[in-house]
Amino acid sequence: MEKIRLIVHSYEKFSRYSQGQNYDFECINTNLSNLQEFVSGHTRENWNTGNKIQWRRLIDSGKVELIPHNQIFSIEDEIEKYPTFYLVTIPDIASMFETNWIYWLPKNVRNFLKSTNIPILLSQPGEFGFEWIDSNNKFAWLSQLYLAFDRKLENEGLANPIILHNMSKIYMKLSSDKRKYHSVYSRQWFEHASLPINLARGILTHEQHLENIENKKIFFCSNRAPREARCLLLLSLLKHNTLKDGHFSFLCETPANVKLAPELVTEYFNSLKFFSDPDKIESYLPYIDQAISIMPIELEEDSALKQEHVMTNSSINVHRLNSLIEIVTETHDFTKESVRAGVLSEKICWPIINQMPFIVLGHQENSKLLCDLGFQTFDTELVVKSYQTSNIYERVEYINGVIKFFSSKTTSQKHDWLNSDSVKAKIKHNYELLINTNWNHNEIDALIESHKIVTSVTMSNQ
Repeated sequence: MEKIRLIVHSYEKFSRYSQGQNYDFECINTNLSNLQEFVSGHTRENWNTGNKIQWRRLIDSGKVELIPHNQIFSIEDEIEKYPTFYLVTIPDIASMFETNWIYWLPKNVRNFLKSTNIPILLSQPGEFGFEWIDSNNKFAWLSQLYLAFDRKLENEGLANPIILHNMSKIYMKLSSDKRKYHSVYSRQWFEHASLPINLARGILTHEQHLENIENKKIFFCSNRAPREARCLLLLSLLKHNTLKDGHFSFLCETPANVKLAPELVTEYFNSLKFFSDPDKIESYLPYIDQAISIMPIELEEDSALKQEHVMTNSSINVHRLNSLIEIVTETHDFTKESVRAGVLSEKICWPIINQMPFIVLGHQENSKLLCDLGFQTFDTELVVKSYQTSNIYERVEYINGVIKFFSSKTTSQKHDWLNSDSVKAKIKHNYELLINTNWNHNEIDALIESHKIVTSVTMSNQ
């Protein structure tokens, strides 16, 4: 596998006898953030540490070389040797197109970027926000943040292409007249889920699911923060009287393990009236009071494991073992309904690693992103009308159709479906892909491919 080069603000390699990490690095944006904290005495709520942790997993793969500002002259004559990026890590959750760092570029770095036109890599690998895109429920367009950012680079004479790197994959065409853009999805959760420490904590097999078929309800679905898709799903389950057919939790926590006040939970549900399509949401609204009255919804769970929501959880797996399929509710924002994006977190890993069929509910390109990563979905096996839809309302109706479909089947019929060649093959394929892929190398390969796209003469569709 080809290696990549990252130009960073500073890089220091320690003695091999030093304790802990043997190197450290800073990017221009995180360096600026640290300086602002020092001068103001105010600690910003930022992602500096998390970004560095995620980049360390890629750097430590041995396929990433760091070049600090003061050494860029050493690679100017061999810029074509390896895919080279100027790394800017994003220190705040909604500041992908913050422009302050551009003013702080040293003259030699500015000239280097002009002469080489290497891609600028805007990276926040632990987050999935795309708040910079303005949207209503029908159209998405580039926001003023993006335009100001693009204009600032242009004013500085920088026509460098831009690569966006986080836990969302943007499938929209983002290019401006003079600049190429591309989006790379961060594989951090797939790498995390496949670690031996996770696998050793206990996972389910397809054979165990078959042996326990008589005790199974139709679905398992776990939820923590009351995001829009999850609220809509609960309302639809109440509307169709299908909540009883599954193991369903809704902890109403944000952040993790911090319970929301009841009035805030009410506010989340009531906000559906204002941010969603009024015609489509209308039939779900009568069930809001019922939903609020049963919140939070908790499953029996080992208290010692309850906080470990990003690790395999043996007590939660008891409920998975007693379920035929898993419904994975990824994040979703009605205000970004029209944004063509895939957003996947650790949640999608757990049915795969526990060898279960699953349905994904979330942003419209989630299934496409899964397939682009090499995974196979089960929608064609869940023979219910409109299985291909990405519309959030049609999707929750489809899910209820699947639940009703299996509720009408006998135990023997459920066993035959779960044991069918197609379902078995997809379960095996997904599991082996997850645990046998070097996701760090896979992510570096994706960055290399993105480099080719944005540096090609002909504009590629994104």
